[in-house]
Amino acid sequence: MLIGREHERRELFAVVTGVREATGAALVLRGPAGIGKSTLLADLVRRAHAEVRVLPAEGVESEIELPFASLHQLLRPLLAGLPRLPGPQATALRAAFGMDTTAGTDRFLVALAALGLLSEVAREAPLLLVVDDAQWLDSASADALVFVARRLGGERVAAVFAARDGARPFAAPGVPELRVCPLPAESARLLLDRSLPSAAPAVRERLLREAEGNPLALRELPGALSPGQLAGRAPLPEELALTDRLQQIFHYRASDLPTGRGDVLLLVAAENGGDLATVLAAAEAPAGPRSEGGGAAGATTGGYGSGEAAGPTAAGRWGDGAAMGTLCAAASAGLIHLDQQRVRFRHPLIRSAVYQHATLGERRAAHLALARALGTADDRHVWHLAAATVGTDDSVARLLGEVAGRARRAGGVASAARALRRAAALAPSPRDTAHWLIEAADCAWAAADPAQAEALLQEAESLTADPGPRARAARVRGAIAHASSDPALACSILLRGARPVLGSEPELAEELLVMAARSAWVANAPARLTEIADLLERPPADPANGTAGMDSTTERSTRSETAGTAERITESGTAWRSTGAGATGRSTESGAGGTSSACALAGQLAAHFRHLGSLAPRETADGVRPPPLPARDVERDRMTWLSAEDPRPWVWPPVFLPCLMGDTEGMLDAHRAAVDSLRAKGAAGALPMSLAPLVALQLATGQWPDATTHGEEALVLADGTGQLGAAAHLRAMLAWLRAARGDSAGCRELVEDSLAVSMPRRIASAVALAHWAMGLSALAERQSRHAAQALGEVAAARGPAAHFMVRWLVLPDLVEACVRCGEPERAGAALREFEERAVPDRRAHLRGPWLRCRALLAPGEEADALFRGALAAPWSSPFEIGRVHLLYGEWLRRARRVKTARAHLHQALGYLGTVGALPWAELARQELRAAGDRTTAEPPTAADPARSAGSAGSAGSVVSVGLTPRELQITRLAAQGLSNREIAARLFLSPRTVGYHLYKVFPKVGVTSRSQLYGMTFG
Repeated sequence: MLIGREHERRELFAVVTGVREATGAALVLRGPAGIGKSTLLADLVRRAHAEVRVLPAEGVESEIELPFASLHQLLRPLLAGLPRLPGPQATALRAAFGMDTTAGTDRFLVALAALGLLSEVAREAPLLLVVDDAQWLDSASADALVFVARRLGGERVAAVFAARDGARPFAAPGVPELRVCPLPAESARLLLDRSLPSAAPAVRERLLREAEGNPLALRELPGALSPGQLAGRAPLPEELALTDRLQQIFHYRASDLPTGRGDVLLLVAAENGGDLATVLAAAEAPAGPRSEGGGAAGATTGGYGSGEAAGPTAAGRWGDGAAMGTLCAAASAGLIHLDQQRVRFRHPLIRSAVYQHATLGERRAAHLALARALGTADDRHVWHLAAATVGTDDSVARLLGEVAGRARRAGGVASAARALRRAAALAPSPRDTAHWLIEAADCAWAAADPAQAEALLQEAESLTADPGPRARAARVRGAIAHASSDPALACSILLRGARPVLGSEPELAEELLVMAARSAWVANAPARLTEIADLLERPPADPANGTAGMDSTTERSTRSETAGTAERITESGTAWRSTGAGATGRSTESGAGGTSSACALAGQLAAHFRHLGSLAPRETADGVRPPPLPARDVERDRMTWLSAEDPRPWVWPPVFLPCLMGDTEGMLDAHRAAVDSLRAKGAAGALPMSLAPLVALQLATGQWPDATTHGEEALVLADGTGQLGAAAHLRAMLAWLRAARGDSAGCRELVEDSLAVSMPRRIASAVALAHWAMGLSALAERQSRHAAQALGEVAAARGPAAHFMVRWLVLPDLVEACVRCGEPERAGAALREFEERAVPDRRAHLRGPWLRCRALLAPGEEADALFRGALAAPWSSPFEIGRVHLLYGEWLRRARRVKTARAHLHQALGYLGTVGALPWAELARQELRAAGDRTTAEPPTAADPARSAGSAGSAGSVVSVGLTPRELQITRLAAQGLSNREIAARLFLSPRTVGYHLYKVFPKVGVTSRSQLYGMTFG
């Protein structure tokens, strides 16, 4: 019976009680070392064992470098259920566990597979996951298990973690916590009285005072005292602190073992994974020669030295089969727990005390022995070699680089970063050190640790002035700034990195320049696009491509930005996780043909960027406004950035740019292919940056249900991976969709969330899109003056939401708002600006919006001709052409041409009702009633969901039937005919969770079976 832990025991068992009722939950026990967390877990397992199946796991400090090691420990008994999972999930889990070396591993897919596997197995019996020492979980396992813990609602699975304070942090946001506090004074006294009834009263009081309610200290401190001290016959030590003093006490316990036996405990401490076979193999085998096997491994001995490190200590003291006897003696002394597979210290502090008390030579000898026992096929072999290395050793550094590569492919980017940092410490030259540090920074950035990445980059840049490494550092630094800080700053960083390598490494330079162009577009910096075009057009052999080509003015203007980069990036928080792939979208080719192709692509991109830069309104020194440069036919060439074989959607083009340049359909197909390819590869981390422009294109073409589904899916992923820029754009686009459908409250909430991210980071394109959504929402609510204000802030050259090209998107709404609120002069000024920069009479895709704007401002018969011209122009969106019919119908009714007005208003109602644009559809009904038409049906309401949805296969729209965002997302996919398993794979849920949500959805939407959902459109 535990003393003083009644509250904790009730809270823990409540988790088990809930899992029997399919209301899975998770809980994290937190507290300092020795506070009783492991004892509480053991008590829970004992009480729950008869009711649930227990899956135990324990974090091990030595395995934090091994991706998914702890997850494998937990799920190993369930691997027979892998065939029940969707193919990509099963493949990802096999790859993570080393069962399939042909496929890469995406951490989101692995986490989803773990959730799905637990859900499937829990059908047979409820499951309880018990994870002790969670602070030592490898980062990949920790992320996966926290992902699972946050999604256990509706599952027959519960999870309990125990994590120690003051150690490596175990972050579990969204998971309930229970703090295990020190024992109350009376409970601590009772515990000590039971364990030490014969101690003198003064000794007990001193122990109670020193232990401060820590159960481990109450058990361990008396063992450090002599019988005379316990009886009060000998004085107690001056101070017995719980932290450092406890480590000294633990080593004192180890020193009581017979002479020489502590060396075996040092092996256990150095191995630290609890693998008994490895410890015994290292202890029993004689020390090998300094070169062990040749090749890279054999070349690592240069930094070890010889003699005392690998000599008689290993062979003499650890030989002759005495190791097991030593371990048994240590177990009898209460220092370790020992069974047939594992050996582990009773408490991590004991391990730390044993390891730290050893000399450097003794620790090196232990690591060398363990490396020999493991063999070169095990990554732990490399870690032990690195731990044994003194000084520098390039061979070991390269082996660590290989370990990092394997870890990264398995999704363990944090482990890869640690390996690369160690490789940097062992590198023999500053250039090599800088190389490993930059690679480590890239991994740290991918692991959503921008502060660590920035620190590594600063250290690397201090070691080398070589343009190549500094350009690679700029690539990482620029990506961090773009995603989590300021795209204008990112552009400057990327340009500074690209200029010095234009001649020496053109591929790298082009990659940085295209990344800079994206940042410039997002930051509303058209002049930068022209500057990038100039750089792309420089001949590769031009000597001016070097650092001398960078003029002193630009040098001075960017130097001050660099000084504050670290601080601003560090403060910006978690950011987008890089995929680590190249960004140029073309292969590196050798020979004249490859150079010619590369130059051609660079020239096409330069012309494209130069054209975009010329579209912004500007004046020369003498007040002349130069016209925009003619557009070259480069749109199809830009599709190479979205190759289905190697999609790189995070580079170019930005969201909505294809709509503005007239390549909507072509780029829509390219983005679909890219998304399909990423899904097939299980590349969940890259999906937000691919789905965001796809959502924009689907909004522009009236594919609103698909846009909603993809947008909500991408937003979940973007938030989960810290991709702040993508998240801000997605929220703004979903807000626009809410506005078009009449959900002003939902629009306002999304706009506020988007602007909270985009405004302080100057993500100008996202700010402009959010203001567009606000303006459209105001138009839908008949608040024309408010709409004109919000939209005017985008269209004005120096407005708070200005963007030199997004203004083209908002122009039709701005003109309509200005006309409706009686400000035609303002509308005319905006239209003239658009005509000057966009030249809409030469761009077929802009002709319809342009004529619609002119018609609203034109008098009499001229307006009639312009409306008819607008209707004859090509339109890609039912929403936009429906609004043209609506505006024309309004104009015709006011001109007393009632019969013709009715025809256009009916067409408007059809188009607008199809996409679910309820405010505009209602306006069409009002106009029809004003025109004497009484045949129109009343609009559907939230209180009539069955009517809103229509019959199976109809194009009706459920606007609001009390569905949660997750329920709405799942219902849309089910209506498209996807199975529970397919929906689960799409949304990173378990099939059981999908079924749980659909079960609650049916009565809300007025259906009784899944088949009735098919073909419905949900708003």
